[in-house]
This record gives sequence, C-alpha cells and structure tokens, in this order.
Amino acid sequence: MNNKNRNLDIVFAAGVLVIAWVMLFYKASYRLQFKEQISIFLLGADRIEWYLSNPGVVASVLGDWLTQFYLNRLAGTTLSVLLLAAIMTGVARFFRLAEPQKPVCLIMSVVPVLLEGYFITFPNYPLSATVGLALSVWAACLMAHIKDSGLSAWIIGLSVPVVFVIAGGHALTFALMLAFLKRKDGIMPLLSIAVGIVLMLICGRMYNLTFVHSLIWPVWPGYIIPDKALLLLMPWIISATLVLSLHYSKVMDSTWKPVVLSLLALSCTYISSVLSLDELERTVKIGTLAYQNKWEEVREMSSSDQPSIYNAYYWNLCNAREGRLADELLNGRWGRSSDVLFLST
Repeated sequence: MNNKNRNLDIVFAAGVLVIAWVMLFYKASYRLQFKEQISIFLLGADRIEWYLSNPGVVASVLGDWLTQFYLNRLAGTTLSVLLLAAIMTGVARFFRLAEPQKPVCLIMSVVPVLLEGYFITFPNYPLSATVGLALSVWAACLMAHIKDSGLSAWIIGLSVPVVFVIAGGHALTFALMLAFLKRKDGIMPLLSIAVGIVLMLICGRMYNLTFVHSLIWPVWPGYIIPDKALLLLMPWIISATLVLSLHYSKVMDSTWKPVVLSLLALSCTYISSVLSLDELERTVKIGTLAYQNKWEEVREMSSSDQPSIYNAYYWNLCNAREGRLADELLNGRWGRSSDVLFLST
C-alpha cells in the first residue's frame, strides 16, 4: 500500500476516534456517568472474594477501578475513547504480527471499535467488558510472539481458559484471533484452540455461569444492555475483520476505495444516530443529577412539560424534600398518585 493510502488510513482512524469522543461527550455523558453509580471498587475481603469467585478477575478489577473516574464527564469520555483506541491499535498490531508482509489495516479495525462504542453507551454495560476486550486483543498480540515448537500448539490452547479467568468472555475473541494466526499451521494448533474453547466453557460452568453468560461475562443479562446477539457476535466480527484485511490493500489500491470508505462513513453515521437516544439520556441524566445532590437542576428538569413518569417521580421527590408534596399532589398537575409515586395507593 502506498504512502497516500497509509496516510488516509491514519487520518480516517483518528477521525473516527475524535468523532467518538465528541458524540460520547455531548450525547451520552450521563449514561457514562451512570456507570460509576452501579460499580464499586473496594479491596476489602468481601470484594476480593467476589472478584476471585468470578471469571475476568483482572478485567473486573481494572474496570471497577477506572469506573470511579466516570463521575467526571470529561474523564469518563476520555477514558472510553482511550480504551477504544487500545482495541483499535491492538487489532492492527495483531494483524501486523500475523501477516508481516501485508499492510496494517487501521480502517478495517475501526469496525469493531464502532460496535464497542455503541455497547459502551448502555448504562448497565460494565466498563470491565470493554477492558476485557482490550486485554484479550493484546493477549493475542503477546501469544503471537511465541516461537513454533512441539509444545506451542498446546500452550496456545491452554491459554484460552487462562484468558477467560483473566479477561472474561472475550477469551473467545482471543481464541478466534489465534485461530487466524495459526490457520496455515495444520490441524493441530486449531484442534488445540478448539479444546481450549471447550475448557473455557467448562470453567464457566464451574463458575455457575450458563453457556451464553460465559461468553458475555462480565455483562449481566436482564439489564439495560445491548442485544445479547450483538454481544455474542463481537468476537466473530473481529475475526471477520482480520480475514477481510487480507484483501485490504487490493481494495484500497483500486476503484473500490470510495465504496469502502463510504460504507464505513455510513456506519459512523448510524452509530452516531444510536448515540442520540435522547430520551434514555434524559432519564439517566435526571437520576444522575439526583445522585450528585444537584436538586435545583433536578427540579428544573422535572418541572418541564415533557410527559415522563421519571419527571413526575423526581418532581414529587423534590417537593417531598421541601415539605410540599401534599400541596403539589392536590394541585393535580401530575395525574394519579399511583403513577407518579411508583406505588399503589
């Protein structure tokens, strides 16, 4: 690939990260701040026992530690984009190690980053999941340095459950990346990786996790999270990105280049529209302001004319704090008390 295309690669990838920062800061900052409310980082005996009783130990500890900084809007946005950049550069670095004769594909590595950027905006999607993905990608880069020997295939296979214990469900991402690395080395490495995936799932059962939960850990199902099918698809998207990157230079040096860039630009636009979930952002915002004891701002938001049970709830809560709940309820502005108080009367 010529220098012109290489520079285009870098500019496009950097531009995506800049756009991601802007969109997260202005469209999803309160959803990011909410993560601090549902996470806790303590090094007491009980918390350490919890970490050791679940897979993804390192990812969970690092994720919970970083989440405490998400109370600050600027810090939370910046940390999110730095993690996305770590994933992007890790995928590009791995491709360089796997295919040293082919150009690195920063533009292609944008695809999983866009998807992870979408995931991270969900209030109950833990930061440790993003950390786990970054750890898995860079662990694959580390394993790519292992020299071929009689034991290397089995070392790679056994590393899959080890990464599961360290990083969680993205051990499958790690395994698929290694399968891409060893695809030309015969059946033995691939068989070893398959055995490693089976051992990972067995470890998940030993942690009392279901098959699906093992693959998405540390994400908890049943909360405000992305669709589980998308979560399960992420490892395969990264694998497909690596495969498509084999033909990347042919595309970028041909008339297909505008088509590829246009499709990726449309993907960026779609992710931007997803980030613009204004109603969810408002709901999380009013709760976050209450959490931060910014009651004047809570009152201002809840007194708006936009119909919302959350606005009504926090309006009543503000009035209750000021000893005016009964008067405002009798005014009848907010309808039935059974709705606006979340309680039957």
